[in-house]
Amino acid sequence: MVRAVVKPSHLLAAVLLLAPRPAGAHPEMSPTTVNRYLSVMVIGDRVEVFYTLLFGPLPGADERQRIDGDGNGQLSPKELHEAARGWETEADKLVGATVDGERIVLGKADVQLGDSQGIEAAPLVVEVYGSRELPSGTRRVRIEPGKDPPRLGETEVVLDLSPDWTLVSSRRGGGADGQDVRFKFDGPPVSMIEDRSVTYVVKSRNPLVAPSRKGMPGWMPLAALGVLLTGAIVALVTRVRAYRREKG
Repeated sequence: MVRAVVKPSHLLAAVLLLAPRPAGAHPEMSPTTVNRYLSVMVIGDRVEVFYTLLFGPLPGADERQRIDGDGNGQLSPKELHEAARGWETEADKLVGATVDGERIVLGKADVQLGDSQGIEAAPLVVEVYGSRELPSGTRRVRIEPGKDPPRLGETEVVLDLSPDWTLVSSRRGGGADGQDVRFKFDGPPVSMIEDRSVTYVVKSRNPLVAPSRKGMPGWMPLAALGVLLTGAIVALVTRVRAYRREKG
């Protein structure tokens, strides 16, 4: 099991990203496929988008061998850095994300190996991240999966809102408006014209105050810790997201 390092400054993000989801809705790993998760996080005066690929052991072995540029069977920090830069250059092809028609740039990436540093059959996590300011009022956030990874399993799009925002409506493609925060798709699209875009309309509550990273209620550390212990893959994704929030 991967051990997650839990810092106080990370706990709010972990609770908001994972705790609100229904039981069984957290990221899951399949041995033979790559599962894709697109998380939209609206918190304070920002919107953050996480594009996460969870490689099962078999596709993970293929990706590890691709990353192993010198062919020595071990993945070095330099090779991981180069792999992350490669994913950054592909970001525009991987996902389209906009706020009121204006693009959210996903310009940072991480590749996480967990406990295994070799090229054997083992899980692997790739996460591409971006954010932008989100003015108060009613905003339309649209996210669309782009280029499909090989051996695509499930695709999930999830919205997470902090208490200072509320969901007005959501819809898949050109469908009817609803109140869903989670949309799931199985396998590759059945045709070239299948619309897997998801649109969320969110509205700020007044006054809109950016969240503080200090003085969190006492229940948050316990809640976040419980979430982080749900499994190795969830812990790994949480660690990457926490790192991004700390650096941001």
